[in-house]
Amino acid sequence: MIIRAALDVDLDAIRVLQIASWRRSYPGLVPEGYLDGQVEHDLAKVWRARPDAPDNVLVASEGDRIVGFLTLRFPLADHPLVDNLHVAPLAKRRGIGRSLMVAAARDLGEQGQVGLWLTVLEGNTAARAFYQSLGGQEGPVFDDRMLGQPVRSVRVDWSDLAALAAMAAEPSATHGPALRT
Repeated sequence: MIIRAALDVDLDAIRVLQIASWRRSYPGLVPEGYLDGQVEHDLAKVWRARPDAPDNVLVASEGDRIVGFLTLRFPLADHPLVDNLHVAPLAKRRGIGRSLMVAAARDLGEQGQVGLWLTVLEGNTAARAFYQSLGGQEGPVFDDRMLGQPVRSVRVDWSDLAALAAMAAEPSATHGPALRT
């Protein structure tokens, strides 16, 4: 597995992976029926509209196949935001998500950042446990919207990127060029 900055040619594969991940992870967490059709249209629109894509996107690849990705945003009044972290459904539980988080923390630390945050759906217990295993600290549950859909979310914060960056990544992972910010 190689962790590297995304390329323009990766964007379609990233979108397809995200749709598959949403369909596997979010049934019962977003309104019924949304995952069957509208999600494809909405995510295509999001990826077309992203002015920074593929900048600030890390991918995990195996050969020519994208098996995971992580996107960052840089709000002006806060630490960087992990806007998306998705792993292909058939590649889960192999250290890919951990490798992406560790690589992002390393890159951000090298850029002088000290913290990182994300939001996760309240009912996504597997993701919440994963973020806690990486040292993420949960805040309170709040009402949120995800692509216009009402959801309940939890903010997760890391105030020490060095500690996150020091966590063991998948032993076979290599790290390519850093994020472009």
